[in-house]
Amino acid sequence: MNRRLLTVVVAVLAGVTPVTAASATYTAAVSQIQPNHETLDCIFFRLTGVTGIAPASPGDWFAIPRDSAGAMEAFAVLLTSRTKAMPVTVQTTTETACGYARALTVIM
Repeated sequence: MNRRLLTVVVAVLAGVTPVTAASATYTAAVSQIQPNHETLDCIFFRLTGVTGIAPASPGDWFAIPRDSAGAMEAFAVLLTSRTKAMPVTVQTTTETACGYARALTVIM
């Protein structure tokens, strides 16, 4: 039941997030996650085998600003993907967050 609720919350958040025409989509399991940073207020993560992401991002890291709507729910999805090796679909645009490719949606 809780998994269904999480899926619904993520789907709703994905539906209300604006996506520009220059978006890119990636699907893979989370390989690394960094929920904290000394000076940047973002959640950082990488996807297994995904390289050359757009916009260009150092080390192919994605970022989600902590103050964005649904950031903690997205973190829960990322953590689930990391611990269970389940793929997630991440959508980006040309925007960056904390100097890295901004993940607008994270769907499992």
